[in-house]
This record gives sequence, C-alpha cells and structure tokens, in this order.
Amino acid sequence: MTTADPAWLKEAREVCRRTGINIAAHGDDSLVVYVESRGQAADIASQLAPLGLQPLKDEDDDSAGLVTLCRNPEGICAKGREARRARFSDFSKPPMLDRLTPPLEFLFSILAFWLSATQFQRFWILMPVGTFLLAKAIWDGARIWGWRVRSQSEGLALRRNFRWTVIPWAQISAVETRRAPYYGRYQEAVILIAANRSLRLGTFGCPFARALRDHLRGQIALHQGS
Repeated sequence: MTTADPAWLKEAREVCRRTGINIAAHGDDSLVVYVESRGQAADIASQLAPLGLQPLKDEDDDSAGLVTLCRNPEGICAKGREARRARFSDFSKPPMLDRLTPPLEFLFSILAFWLSATQFQRFWILMPVGTFLLAKAIWDGARIWGWRVRSQSEGLALRRNFRWTVIPWAQISAVETRRAPYYGRYQEAVILIAANRSLRLGTFGCPFARALRDHLRGQIALHQGS
C-alpha cells in the first residue's frame, strides 16, 4: 500500500486476497472487481459491506463482468467511473502491461526453441509451442506497439499496425465498447461509429477500454461543440 492509498483499501485488498476476489481498479472511494455471475456479485458485496462499500448498478459493469463498489453512494453519479479513469493518465498508447506482452511472448518462444534444440528427446513438443509464441509475439507487437491515438483539431488521429489515419470529428457519431471474448474473458473492443460504419479502435482490458471510451466521448463533445 502506498502513502496515497486510503486506509480502507488495505483492508479491502486483504479481504479480496483471502476470498479470491480479483481487483480490476480502485479510486479514493470506490473499488472495481471482476465477477463471473450476479450471484457472485452479491456475495462479494456482502463480504465488503462491513468496509462501507456498496455496489453500484451499472450496465457497462454487468456486460463486462465487473462490479463497482462505492463508499459514498450520495456522490456516486459524479464518481461512478472514477475507479476506471484514475489508473490511466495517458490514453495515447496501450497500458504498460499490454506493451510488455510481445517481448514476454518472444522470450518464452526463444526458451522453447532452446529447450527443444538442446534436449530434443525430452522437450520436442516445445518446438511447435515456440513457433506459435513467436508468431503471436509478432502479431501482438504490430497490434499493440503499432497502436496510437491522439486528438487533433481536424479529427481523431488513429494509428493501427503502424499506419495512421485521421477521422474528422464531424463524421464521428459515437464511441462504445463491446465484449471481445476471443482475446480473453475481461477484454473489450473500443468501437468508433463514424459515417455509417463501425471502426474497431483496438481491444484492451475492460478498465482501460472503458476509460478510453469515456475519454474519447469527452474529446468528441469538445470538438463537435466548438
């Protein structure tokens, strides 16, 4: 726990550790955790209730397998998404954890190749594993390292697979998130609705995807209202 963490957070983390609850994010008065069902959400709420945390009803959370618990229900309208935004200050590139994925996959592929080459009889099965990890590292490298987004006066500049494109603000009508189970249980795609077409901006973990969505909605409102 850092000096900036509130006192209740240490107790909440300990409860989550003992009961196997996975924390997605937290704010000054709120906590976001992963859930697999409504029943589990109710159980988690009862376990954290002694700390003053109460569940927030949120359609986004329900669809993403998340539940937000807040210590200040009266101010929840203003702080409902604080926990998702608080962890991220730079929306121009993917989170650090995502950016570490390609090099880790590459290192494990090299390890698999080395074991299969030096001890073939015992580890021959690692050869196809290493090939798969190497291909995935290249694909993830282009998808993650090649992704950037930034706001410009003329429109939203988006880079995917190292190729830039600019979508004029006037053509953008909405930004939404959709579940992307192919990438993992807690992954969501950020979708831009522009000029009667849907454009996938990228796929990220739920907290970052929703924080990016809210950030882009604010940018769209700012530029379209100016």
